[in-house]
Amino acid sequence: MAVNGVVAITKVNADGNVFNLSIISGIDAGVYVETRDLLLVEVSEKIPNARDLDKVLEALVFDITSPAGITVSIGLKQNLKDTTVWYGPYFIEESDKTIWLPSTLPESRFFRLRIEDPVGSNDWKLTRIEAYGHLAGGEI
Repeated sequence: MAVNGVVAITKVNADGNVFNLSIISGIDAGVYVETRDLLLVEVSEKIPNARDLDKVLEALVFDITSPAGITVSIGLKQNLKDTTVWYGPYFIEESDKTIWLPSTLPESRFFRLRIEDPVGSNDWKLTRIEAYGHLAGGEI
C-alpha cells in the first residue's frame, strides 16, 4: 500500500459536516492524513463570541481499526496566517483509543490533527474523531 509522492483530497462527512482532508505520502513508505485548521467550537447564545476565544484540548477519542503504530500530532496556531506549531506524536493504543493530552499543551484558537502511519502498509480505517476540552468556562 505504500505510495510515495501522491497527494489526494477527500471529503469526510461527520455529523453533517464536510471536511476536506489531504492524504499525502510521507517520507519513504509512511503516509499521513492532516486536517485543515479547525475551530472546534459550537457557537451558541450563551457564548456568542466563542469562535474568537482560545480553547484547550484535553482528550481525543478515535474510532479506528488496527491502530498499531498509528500516531497523532496536534498543530496549534492563533491566526490562520501563523505558522503551525506541532506537538506530539501521541500513540493511539489498541486497548484504549483515547489520547489524554498533557496539561502543558498550550491554549489555541485553531487546531490541526495529523494522523500518521510510519509504515504505510498497515490496513486501518478511521471513522470518527471526538475532541474534548474547555473554552472560557464551557465545553467544546
